[in-house]
Amino acid sequence: MIEAHLGKSSSFSAICRNLTKCGPYPGSTDMYYLSYLTLKPKISYQQPELLCASLLLSMKHYVLTAVLIAASSHAMLAAPEPPTQEMLTAAQKQADLLGGQGEPFQLGMDFVADAKTGAGPTAGHFELKWQTKDRWWRQIELGGFRQTEIRVGNKLYTSRNAGFTPLGVREFLSLLEFAQVDPHRNQLLVKEQKRCKKDGVKAFCIKGELAADANEQHEMIVSATGSEILSDDWKAAPDQRRKEEFSNWVALDKYRYYPRKLQLSVNGDKIVTASVTSLTTAPFDETLLIPPAGSMASR
Repeated sequence: MIEAHLGKSSSFSAICRNLTKCGPYPGSTDMYYLSYLTLKPKISYQQPELLCASLLLSMKHYVLTAVLIAASSHAMLAAPEPPTQEMLTAAQKQADLLGGQGEPFQLGMDFVADAKTGAGPTAGHFELKWQTKDRWWRQIELGGFRQTEIRVGNKLYTSRNAGFTPLGVREFLSLLEFAQVDPHRNQLLVKEQKRCKKDGVKAFCIKGELAADANEQHEMIVSATGSEILSDDWKAAPDQRRKEEFSNWVALDKYRYYPRKLQLSVNGDKIVTASVTSLTTAPFDETLLIPPAGSMASR
């Protein structure tokens, strides 16, 4: 490179004749030329002492910058993986609408239960009105079935217009429980973690097993930020493989996030698909906590 410039810059040719006055410096002659290009408008090659000092100072700047860039790149590549157990717990808590914290809110959802649940395919609707983790009201409808649940302190009041809860309703409610603090994810022992992609987006793939049952092994995908659970795939029985998927996450407030799309598949077949129709903070109506006549109370 340096020879290519000697013919074009008589000033630099003169500088090169004075380089020996600068003493040895670790680096190539090209480094001198880069420094010269920076200093050319300011310092004459006829001032060798000042020129040498400025060249050396400028070259040190280039070398130091290069070292810092290289070190920064190495640190980024060698960055430790985030702690998976803490990551899962944090992602779980922010999506736990019933047990979380924050202002009162309302959630509305439409869902479809597949014919394999014995109910359809049938369209259903779900409403949740929440004040605190121990004061809320929710109602679910599927076909002609309706069920209302009210939580007041340590008591749960349930009323329904049938003698049993359809499988489609039970499957839908189990899908909503993916983020509750009590279920299996809090007891998941992480065995393996690696970076991966979910629908072309960077994520973490995690393999683990239940602390209470090592035979139930889960394969989960969590967003690269560690804030969103994207899917959970596990073998629930010898002949049943279950997979829950969550997408289009949105913020309710600074404490809580929730997916707009939820889906449950069993053995590859879609069993329940659900979409959020409304999610907003809103004042709570205290009269909703009055149990209907004939409600069953449990703890």
